[in-house]
Amino acid sequence: MTTNEPPVGPGPEEPAENTPPPPPPPAAPPVYGNYTDPGAPPPPPPGFGPAVGSTGPYSAVEAAKFGWAKFTNNPGPWVLTLVLIFAVTVFLSIVTMPLTSSGNPTDLDSLASLAQAGGFSFVGTLVNIAISAVAYILSALLVRGSLDETEGTKFSISSAFSRLDIVPVLLLGILLSVGTTIGTMLCFLPGIAFSFFTMFSLFYLIDRNVNPIEAIVESAKLVAGKLGESILTFLVMAGVIILGILACCIGLIAAIPVAQIALGYAYKRLNDQPVA
Repeated sequence: MTTNEPPVGPGPEEPAENTPPPPPPPAAPPVYGNYTDPGAPPPPPPGFGPAVGSTGPYSAVEAAKFGWAKFTNNPGPWVLTLVLIFAVTVFLSIVTMPLTSSGNPTDLDSLASLAQAGGFSFVGTLVNIAISAVAYILSALLVRGSLDETEGTKFSISSAFSRLDIVPVLLLGILLSVGTTIGTMLCFLPGIAFSFFTMFSLFYLIDRNVNPIEAIVESAKLVAGKLGESILTFLVMAGVIILGILACCIGLIAAIPVAQIALGYAYKRLNDQPVA
């Protein structure tokens, strides 16, 4: 073989004509906290769904829906607390009936008869106050439970009771009872007005650990400052309770917790606090 002969074997490969370029690599997934569009809202953090609770303007109807959703998701403690309140009320009626009925003494000149009648009345009053205090403490459990539900924690009777400060609750109960009684005696409407302006007082007492007087004042300020929303809330809650009564009163088992949780929702939203 001469040196002028071409080498044997395949020559260098020539690139194929009209071959499309390879596709670009896929884009990297967006990193939480980096946003390309300054006008777009930030995406939720990985592993979480969309925000829940306090979006948009406050609505009393949304408060009732929130109350229904939370109650149906955890009905047991609410129903049990209502049963306890009902049992205390029945016990109050049974115990105080013979103690508070002094009867009509036939011998008005008998000092012993008058003393006995007065004694029964005094003991009955003490029993009434004592059992009413227990019932009010149980009602405070509902308030604590509604606050827990708005904060994303399911209502638990033992947990709620362990965080109640009993003395301020009782003092506030006395003040509210006296104010409502006096207002009711003044042509009834002042009593409704007093109940309306103090409807958040127990929430302030439990949530912010203020004293009873300050709780009443703060509730009145909130209602006065958010008068339209408060009126709608008051009417919607009253409507929920009326629906419970119309359902042969059995509906109150659901109506009272729904209204209570909704009131907690209103308290949070009207104070511009987040709701879970």
